[in-house]
Amino acid sequence: MAIWYLRSMWRLEGAGEKWPLSRSASWVLGVVLLVWATSGAPAVYGKVLFSAHILQLMVITFLIPVLLVFADPITLARRTTRGREDGTRGQKEWLSQIFTSRVFSFMAHPLVSGIYLGVSTVLFYFTPAFRVSLEYVLGNGLMIAHFLTVGLIFFYGITGDHARHSRGTPIRLFALVLLLALFAVLATVLSASSQVLEPDWFGVLAQELQISALADQQVGGRTLWVLPVALLAYFTVREVLHRIGVRAQLERSANEQA
Repeated sequence: MAIWYLRSMWRLEGAGEKWPLSRSASWVLGVVLLVWATSGAPAVYGKVLFSAHILQLMVITFLIPVLLVFADPITLARRTTRGREDGTRGQKEWLSQIFTSRVFSFMAHPLVSGIYLGVSTVLFYFTPAFRVSLEYVLGNGLMIAHFLTVGLIFFYGITGDHARHSRGTPIRLFALVLLLALFAVLATVLSASSQVLEPDWFGVLAQELQISALADQQVGGRTLWVLPVALLAYFTVREVLHRIGVRAQLERSANEQA
């Protein structure tokens, strides 16, 4: 992933076009975090400590998608891929077909993807899906793929110029607030509960580590809403600064015309 992105960037710059260094850095950092979250400490301790599992899930669902979406790989791929002239579909045509389709537009709507992300997270922890992800490698892989994909679709729908043009700021911020509310409810339930999720799994492992499984679950519950709150604050400030910048630009244009 990182190699493809950098090669595409160098190819673009070799053709005389500039690509923002900040986007390249965001992509590399996102890929590094993905490797760390799926193969490093969060992956190892996530099978033992509920709090580590929550940390892994938050990084995969929120932090990594933000970095990868900001890197804008779709635009980079379109600008470095040649279109076909024989009427057939190549990589560029398929990208345009997928990301301009009604199905993807519906899925990427902030309210749709936000509600789905929140509800699917709640269902994940209170159905056998959670236990399957702990016991089986395939189940764990499906968990990672699901939350990473939904996170990417959600943040694709609320960030970038395409999102500003197609959806207003109030809708995108409302989707973030709604998602935060769903996670806050789940976090409260986990933090206030007197019962441990999957006690015959985390309870046994906690005894071996000589820690309290319930206390660790409460830490995980508090962690569950920290990153979403931080992202909400970030996007709120980002939109405010964007509006200030646009207003200042319009005022300068009006003064120049006067």
